[in-house]
Amino acid sequence: MKDVWKFVVLVAVAGVCLGLVTGFVENNLFSEVVIPEKRFYGFPLVWRSFDPFVGEGYYFFELLVDVVFWIGVVAVIALVVRKLVARG
Repeated sequence: MKDVWKFVVLVAVAGVCLGLVTGFVENNLFSEVVIPEKRFYGFPLVWRSFDPFVGEGYYFFELLVDVVFWIGVVAVIALVVRKLVARG
């Protein structure tokens, strides 16, 4: 049971870290915007934007969705690795 909690905490921490690190990844999904200086960050959803006239903007719901997405990705990878290690 102790290993399960370690696994859950590790997956959650890794997912949160990956979600926050994507705030440094420029997302070119909106590259056809009228103001070319405006930049968007976050993957898969844009949760941080920079406009030279307004400043930075944060979208916390999109950040939450990104973190949940990355927790899911890390959980799937960790489960596959755990099964492969248990097999071999």
